[in-house]
This record gives sequence, structure tokens and C-alpha cells, in this order.
Amino acid sequence: MIEKNEDIIEVKIEDNSDEHNFDEHNFDEHNFDEDNLDEHKKKKSIFDNNFIRLLIALFVLACCAGLGAGIAVVEEKSDPTGYVAEYFGKFLVKDFEGMYKYVDVGENAIAKDDFIKMMSDLKSQTNVGKYEFTDPVKKGDRYLVKVKYEDAGTEEKKTFDIYLYKNGGVAGNFFAKWTVSARDYVVEEFFVKIPASMKAQFDGKDIDESLVCNADNAIRNAKGEIIVLSPKDSEDLKSTKTYRLTDIVMGSHDVYVYSDYMEMGRSVDIFESGKIAGFAEAQASIKKQNLEAMEKSSVELIKEYYEAVRNRKSTTKKLLSYFVDDKKLKKKLARYTEDSQKLVFWPGTRNIDDYSLVGLNFSDLKHEVTYKGNGLYSVVYTYSYNYLSSTDTSVSTSYIFELEGTVNSTMTLTYKVVGDKLLVSDFSLINKNKKNK
Repeated sequence: MIEKNEDIIEVKIEDNSDEHNFDEHNFDEHNFDEDNLDEHKKKKSIFDNNFIRLLIALFVLACCAGLGAGIAVVEEKSDPTGYVAEYFGKFLVKDFEGMYKYVDVGENAIAKDDFIKMMSDLKSQTNVGKYEFTDPVKKGDRYLVKVKYEDAGTEEKKTFDIYLYKNGGVAGNFFAKWTVSARDYVVEEFFVKIPASMKAQFDGKDIDESLVCNADNAIRNAKGEIIVLSPKDSEDLKSTKTYRLTDIVMGSHDVYVYSDYMEMGRSVDIFESGKIAGFAEAQASIKKQNLEAMEKSSVELIKEYYEAVRNRKSTTKKLLSYFVDDKKLKKKLARYTEDSQKLVFWPGTRNIDDYSLVGLNFSDLKHEVTYKGNGLYSVVYTYSYNYLSSTDTSVSTSYIFELEGTVNSTMTLTYKVVGDKLLVSDFSLINKNKKNK
């Protein structure tokens, strides 16, 4: 309180502490006491702890989710079944070019064209119905997944083997990459057995003679068992030879067996190691150009033969040019021509002049060519001919004598290769004559 005096100004300070002091109630009402402060701190601490726990829980959940995803990735990457399913799916829809993208392209890679051909050949022989994949099995440095399927036509149970490599990845698993093994589409060995006198081609290329199996290079099957070792083990080893081919791409391949004048061939399916494709000499046929050469030669020979008959000659120089140079064969030929002359001529008697063959007409000329073996070829002709032989007018009687008839004949010519020529090494003729009176 301030009082004013004229002379003195006094300032008095009144003690109002009782009126204005804060009591406990006043403090509780307007301020926090220590207990409340502690309680506030506790609440704040609990909130902070719960928040931290929540963060930790969320972090753990995130880690678990990530770990689960990682495990799933590892499982997916370490299990090739999904990869195989994609690969086999492309096989079913004939996407062979797409399949090739799954195959390793390293040192043992198979050429793309060979792969596509191989899969096309395999698909043409495969009719997949229901199928399932087996669990992968480790086979050395590879893994094998079998596709077990049922043939849609025959209901026969079959398998389709797929070998894979696992490349890279942490500890060999995480982020590993799978590739289909190319080397398992290659057959280790395949055998071609042919006559010893012939040669062979494989897919248009000559098979080298160094690949022929012998006593030092025995033929064995997939189990390692000896198939051919030496002549004592095989009666036909001297008359045949067997080539051993290695590293053959699976699929259909062309084998062509030939000699100078004979040939045979066929397509062989190669999907297993140790198989043998056999070619017997009896299966061979004459090469087209050689067949045409023999047909031409035999027709000309028949013409020259009957020209000799018409002229009453046993042989001629041109006729002999179709035969091998052999004295016995020449005498045999002469006998046949003389016998043929007796069919169309009567011997001249009395004062009747000699007959001459004025008519000789052939019909129904047919032939067949076969291989007899040992380089010999048989050409058999069957034919008929009508003949008319006549005399000049008789001086004593003024008559003309005639003789006519029909002959059914079978001529057999045996050809052999002599140098660069086909010559007749044997000859026979059967005649059935029916004379007209």
C-alpha cells in the first residue's frame, strides 16, 4: 500500500503472505507434485517401451517374411521341377526352338539344327497322355528328373529322362541356374553291320574304314559284354564288317550301304547306346544306273543272238563282246545258237534249196533282275516269238517250202563286274517250240 504525505513519501510493504501463499490444496489444484511427475514419467517410459517393442515385432515379422520368401526362392531355385515343366511343356507343343534356350551352350553343346531335328524325330514317336515328374535325383555332376507318362494310344507306361546342371549360386543353391544337359542327348556308341564287300555312309558322309571293329577293337553292348571279337566268335565275321560310331546325336539317321553296282539303305532311329543296325547282302538292290546298263546290254545281246541264228552262225564277234573271255562259255553259247537254229530251220533235203528265216516277231518280252551274291547279277527274260522260214522256188518242182511256228523261251544271263564293265559270265536258254503244219 502506498500513502502520500506532503513532506514525506512512505512506502509500506504489507505482508500478505497468509493471503497469497500456496497451500497444499492450492498446489494440488494448480501444479504437479513429485508423485504426479513420477507417474507421468512412468507413463511416458511405458509408451516408449511399447513403441520400441512394436518396432521390434514389425522388424521380426519383416525378417520372417523375407526369410520365408528367401527360403521359397532357394527351394524354387534348388528344385528344377518347375524348370523341367517349362521345358517339357514346350516339347508337347512342338516348340523345339524354345526348348533349345533351356539347353547348355557350353563346350558339349549340341548344334541348334541337330537339336531341333532330334526333338522333332522324338516327338513323332511320342504320344504323351497323362504324365508326372519325379523328384530330382543327383547323378554325378548332374540331376535327373524323369517324366513318367502314359502313351495316349497304347496306354503303355514310358519315361522321358531329362538331365540338368546346376550352375552358380551361394553354397551351390541360392540363386542357382538350371540348364538341360546337352551331352545326354548324345548316344555314346552305335554299330552298323554290312557285307564285307560294301561300304557305308552315315547321314551322307562316308564312314571311315578305320572304324571297323576287329579283334583289337571288340564290339561290346551297353553292359560291356562282347558281341563280336574274332572270327571264332562269329561265323559271318569274314563276310561282314561292323563299324563303331561314337557320339551320335539322338534321332533318326540315314544309313546308306553301297558297292559299285549295288545299294541299300534306310533310316534308323538312334536313342540308345550299343544298338546295331544290320544290312544283309540279300537286301541290296542294283543301282539304278547299273540296272539300266544291264537292261540295255541284255536287250542288245538278245538281238545279236537271234541275228546269229538268222544267219546260221554259232557266234559273232559282236555277240561275243557281251561275254567274258572264256573258252568254255564260248562253246556253250555256240551250242545254244545251233539248237535255236534247228527250231526254225529244217535241214535241206533232196533238191530243195536252203531255208531262210524270213519272219521273226517277238512278243511278251519281260525281265527280272536279281542279285545272286558274290558280285553276280541275274537277268531273266521270258518272251515268245513267231517264226517263218521259207525256201526259194524249187527248180525241180516249182514249189515253195515253208516252216512256221511259235517258240516260248526263257533266257538267263548272269552278269558280273569286270573292270568298269558289266559282262555275261554264264548263259542258259530254255525253248518250247510249237510248229505249225
